[in-house]
Amino acid sequence: MTARTATAVREDSPGLLAIASYPAQRASLTSLVAMAIAMPLTVLPLVGYVVQLVLWAAAYHYAVEVFRRSANGTFAAPEFAPNNHGIGWRLLVLQMLFALGHWALQAYVFPPLPRLLGIGLLALLQPAMTLTVAMNLNLPAAFAIHRVLRVIAALGIGYWLLVLAGVGLGAVQEFVGLVVASGRTYVLVVMAGISQAGAAQVGALFGGSGLHALLAQAIAGLLWFYAVTAYFHAMGVLVHARAGALGFEPEPFARLRPEDHHAPLLRRIDDLLARQRFAEAAHLLGECLATQLNTSPDMHARYRDLLRRIDDRAGLLDHARGRIDALLAADSAREAVAMAREALAIDPMFRPAAGERTMQLAQAAERLGQPELALDLLRDFPDRYPRNEAMADAALAAARLHLARHEDPHGARMLVQAALERMLPAHPRHADLARECERLASLATPTRIPPAA
Repeated sequence: MTARTATAVREDSPGLLAIASYPAQRASLTSLVAMAIAMPLTVLPLVGYVVQLVLWAAAYHYAVEVFRRSANGTFAAPEFAPNNHGIGWRLLVLQMLFALGHWALQAYVFPPLPRLLGIGLLALLQPAMTLTVAMNLNLPAAFAIHRVLRVIAALGIGYWLLVLAGVGLGAVQEFVGLVVASGRTYVLVVMAGISQAGAAQVGALFGGSGLHALLAQAIAGLLWFYAVTAYFHAMGVLVHARAGALGFEPEPFARLRPEDHHAPLLRRIDDLLARQRFAEAAHLLGECLATQLNTSPDMHARYRDLLRRIDDRAGLLDHARGRIDALLAADSAREAVAMAREALAIDPMFRPAAGERTMQLAQAAERLGQPELALDLLRDFPDRYPRNEAMADAALAAARLHLARHEDPHGARMLVQAALERMLPAHPRHADLARECERLASLATPTRIPPAA
């Protein structure tokens, strides 16, 4: 994040409840739970210390991404994504330096007043130094005293709230440290018992108290990861609110286009096309469209062009069914109707995958001024979807459209009769269809002119 002189940015910032619930968003909670599940590994002898460092570095790495997005005014939690700036390890080193300083004060400063003043100074500086590292993505920035003092002055009273929150975060960290230490002690004791008593002690490691100890590690880890994420979000919110005083202009994160998510794949497809390997390109792009959410209309159009090039009519129809469902679900009725017309030109017997979608598509076609297309879709509805709840409505709509388009009461009656024959007399719509059949039959009967006297 680059700092630039700018006017203060004032936007509605989330309150304390929103800050506290921020890590509960799906994108964030998924990452935090994944890290918490790995926490029981921290009780392993020797290796556990390495796992703990990796997990804490990962937590700081994610927290910085949360901070940067929050400072830029984006209050939706990000997905966990690796990168190469190593900020998680830098912040972990900084926190270890603070822990070392706290330990040194406790161990070597005996007079109460100097020791308390030293601990208070660490608590005062820690949020500003952490924030400075997160903003500049480098550790030496934390020791530039003019930057640290500028952050404290710019954030005003909000900074003191961060100090209090930092003290609370430290307490959570102490608690998690105690839980992890007790877990390690338990594992060492049980392993010593196994070495002396053999298999008789193995059950203690994997059942009862052992499972409770492992569960405690995961819960404690989740608590700490949650607190760290909320704390860094609070820092970002405060920075966003005091942007002008800090001297930088928030830059909202640019949204990636669907093509940007799949740039490597599209380059591979271009390479296959250059070598005229059209079938392979179509297969590759089809797999992407079937499994990935971040795809664009242009990618679907390109896929259809490839299918036409290799004359894959079945592939075109299968893609049309899935695409029509997606377009209707996204309220893109016009595009869905256009896709249906294209599919019907390939195969007049084409229909969407489900009766509900067929009915929805026919209604959209009629609404968009294409009643003949709607009639084509509904004409054989009872044969294709005999158990669908919309069969009666589909038959009545088809009869109405047929009568309006072709002035053929007999043909309209046959459409209703086809549905009626697939219903039991006890069906709640049976009487409605029977009455409509009688009405259409009366319209089909020619009026008799009495002979002249």
